[in-house]
Amino acid sequence: MTSKFENLLIKLGKQRWAQHLRRTQLSANDTSTAWAKDIITMDTRLRELSQRLLYIREEHKALLESDDLEAEEQLQVIQWQTELEDLARRYWHLEREFYRREASCPEGPLRRAYVTWKGNPEWYMSRYLRDDCAGRGGCCGRACGCCGRPRDAEGRVRLGHCTIECGCCRRVRGFDLTAEDKVRYQKLFDCGLKENEVLSDAMVLAYVFGLEG
Repeated sequence: MTSKFENLLIKLGKQRWAQHLRRTQLSANDTSTAWAKDIITMDTRLRELSQRLLYIREEHKALLESDDLEAEEQLQVIQWQTELEDLARRYWHLEREFYRREASCPEGPLRRAYVTWKGNPEWYMSRYLRDDCAGRGGCCGRACGCCGRPRDAEGRVRLGHCTIECGCCRRVRGFDLTAEDKVRYQKLFDCGLKENEVLSDAMVLAYVFGLEG
């Protein structure tokens, strides 16, 4: 009965009302909320891999087009070629794991909300997710517009907001992050950590329901 009322609201152009109704049906300890946090984490990992892949590909191409490479640059070309192959392999496997987990979304109000919101091709450009990207130092805080368009002309790089591997952010920042920097950054925004519960709840609300607190 509830799902029929939700569908009626959507037909009447009240999608946000339907999403709010679905949200109220979830209890604080609903297991589907854990699924949502996991899928957000996986999506972030996919964007990290794809953005790193694109950045290395661009840098690798620029070096190959240079004349008279020095020995250090020739070594860098080889290292990047190896990394590109590794990234492509990891991305291929993770993309299929993401599909498997996405397809296993628990039945109920969260699944209905997720399917509805992901039906919008620009779901990830909601105000909250754009503000979150800008707050993390991403491209939504600048005029480059990277998040609003395909980052790869061939369409192989996942759409979405910036991660620590965004090449545009790296060039603006002016320095590479160390392995320790990346671990520290990831912990700051890890949806699975108890200390990030308020942030992760807001991310679930925006990512799954298209709503803001």
